[in-house]
Amino acid sequence: MASKWFAWCVAASLGLGMAASGCGTTEALAPDGVEAADPDGLAADADAWTPDVPGLDVDAVLGPCPAAEPLCQQFLGRHWSDKVNMLSYAQAEAHCASLGARLPTISELRSLIVECAATAPGGICGVTDTCSSYATCWGEGACIGCGDGGLSVFKDEEPFWSSTPNADQTGQQWTVAFRYNLIDTREASAVGPSAYCTSGN
Repeated sequence: MASKWFAWCVAASLGLGMAASGCGTTEALAPDGVEAADPDGLAADADAWTPDVPGLDVDAVLGPCPAAEPLCQQFLGRHWSDKVNMLSYAQAEAHCASLGARLPTISELRSLIVECAATAPGGICGVTDTCSSYATCWGEGACIGCGDGGLSVFKDEEPFWSSTPNADQTGQQWTVAFRYNLIDTREASAVGPSAYCTSGN
């Protein structure tokens, strides 16, 4: 598993209902469901910026997304939802389904990594949709990211769920922790990671 210095989110990973210091959010789920990033539905106009992705000069369109267009964020032709915080994997799946969408695969989630060639698409980290074995595809030197201070294309730092399971261990899913651009697995029952939703093939 990843080095001990990635224990910054262990409280959230253990389902304690809050994020450890530096994990980004301290919001807990409402008792009766998922709390969205924009709970009052007061969405501003989408914003755009050009993330520093090697070899690309492409704008990312950022939310918050209005209720009528829940997948308003865009990058490289793919549409994405706003993030939703502090979810188990099942809650994340259900939230995306409620939007008529789905969780991204690990390769799709890696496409949102900024300024970390090792774990961005095509990097030396071997974890992809078609190579999802922890023993075979993950390597500490390849997949631990690029240190503190990272953000996703959509300017979020916390861990996010992918739909790609760990082929070696039932009940674990691959995630990306954008603060470190770290790719690692988490127990699907853990309440802590956030979720983006997407659609299409």
